[in-house]
Amino acid sequence: MISPGERVWLTRAIIISLLLANLPLVLGFLKAPSGTTYTGIDSTAPGDVNVYLSYLEQARQGQLVFRDLFTSEPQRPMLFNPFWLALGWLSSLLHLPGLAMYFLSRIVLGAVLLAVIYIGTTIIFADVLRRRIAFLLAVFASGIGAWAAPFIDAWFHGNVPEPGWPMDLWVSEAFTFLSLHHSPHFLAATILILLVVWWLMRVVEGRGLKPALYAGLAMLALFSFHPFHAVTLGLITVAFFLTAFMHHHQHLWRTLGNYALAWLIATPAILYHAWIVLRDPLGSGRAAQNILLTTWPGVTVLSYGFLLVGAVVGAVLLWRTTALRSRLLVAWVIAHLMAIYAPVFFNRRLTQGLNIALALLAAAAVAVVIERWRAKRPRSTTEYFLPVMGLFVLGLSTLWVTAKDLSVLLGVSGRDRPLYFYLQHDYRDAFRWLRNSTDREVIVLSSPVTGNFIPGWSGRRVVAGHNIETIRFEEKRLAIRRFYDLRENDEWRRMFLERTGATHVVVGPWEGMLGAFDGQGVPYLRLAFERPTVRVYRVDAGT
Repeated sequence: MISPGERVWLTRAIIISLLLANLPLVLGFLKAPSGTTYTGIDSTAPGDVNVYLSYLEQARQGQLVFRDLFTSEPQRPMLFNPFWLALGWLSSLLHLPGLAMYFLSRIVLGAVLLAVIYIGTTIIFADVLRRRIAFLLAVFASGIGAWAAPFIDAWFHGNVPEPGWPMDLWVSEAFTFLSLHHSPHFLAATILILLVVWWLMRVVEGRGLKPALYAGLAMLALFSFHPFHAVTLGLITVAFFLTAFMHHHQHLWRTLGNYALAWLIATPAILYHAWIVLRDPLGSGRAAQNILLTTWPGVTVLSYGFLLVGAVVGAVLLWRTTALRSRLLVAWVIAHLMAIYAPVFFNRRLTQGLNIALALLAAAAVAVVIERWRAKRPRSTTEYFLPVMGLFVLGLSTLWVTAKDLSVLLGVSGRDRPLYFYLQHDYRDAFRWLRNSTDREVIVLSSPVTGNFIPGWSGRRVVAGHNIETIRFEEKRLAIRRFYDLRENDEWRRMFLERTGATHVVVGPWEGMLGAFDGQGVPYLRLAFERPTVRVYRVDAGT
């Protein structure tokens, strides 16, 4: 049970957490330079936001099944994603732009996730102190990546390979706070992961058939848009069953049957995504490029830092209680740690939700420290010193990531703002023209940066715009650079347009970074849209 006092505390905690997580969003809109629009993109995974917006935009335009708009290969709509489909429909119903729905859903789902996390703490802990500690750790705690980053950067001379950079500084799905200011679908996925875990626990506790049905439906929903987590939840299911066996559970066969039922319900989503990867050339092409490996073990330890240390101590304390739920929590963490190094090409994705499980374990250890501290020191010292110390020991990387975005937005970082933070109005108007004045079959050639925005802001396909969604991205990136190089001959450009099927060509500041080609006076290009800094040409195939 959650007392009225806890509800008040939780409401305040949720509001403060969401305000902090969305501070860069608010500041971005307020500080947008004249003639630009803030894109809402953050620095942790900037290229992915427009992928999600492309699904949302296709749904807004009435499409039930989506296409990969970031690649020019011939294709049929084959991507069914009920999460973005629902958001797109809701966006149309409320007459909200796609970007506004993206932010609104992120805030709403963020509040739901935080509530679910606290409800989860009540499943493990009876006392309020441990619940609150677990909640705060789950939301704000990170590793010691910020402490280690300068040394890692110096060791690799500024060219750190992806597996060598601590995940608490850049992997949005791995930590709750990073997810809160990135994508709503990460929040929805984490909510479903937690619900599945709680219901799988209840299956072991012999709560009847309903928890198995609920777990199966939640997995079906989760795998429909985030199928990766079948690996994680599969290992957790096995770990829970083995824990029940070790605990001399009386209804092992019933538990096994209920687990089988849950997974049977979830099977259609798994089979659908397997079919996409195995049978669709574009699906297999994306999978071949979508290599998302967990960091090296030593770097992973840094990524979770003292949270991992506290979890180890907490696991020992909780295991000694012999309570079934406590041991299931320990089993969850062990299975999840195994999942992030499973022999699959996307195991870094499987970090999602691990920090919450670690936080629940660590809360048991931190609570003991706080109780002993309180017993020896004045209350005033305890109330102020411990939160500050905890923030710097357990949450410095969270501060580091937030401060990095804020410093860039405020212009005090000493660095130029990344290209993707703000979109010039000329580009925005060009994207609107593409959406309103062309059909869905057009293919747009532009720089890869521009190509990253076009699908999400206009719902039109591009030659190249994303390093995973674009098939043979590196090959196309180099060819596009060659296209905009003024030294290249027009015959090669014409052949490249024909080969890619491009129907329109964009020329603007981002294209100017690749070369001086401006499209003027070229016989096979007809000016279709113009603003002071951006032009869109239609390819005249008959010339």
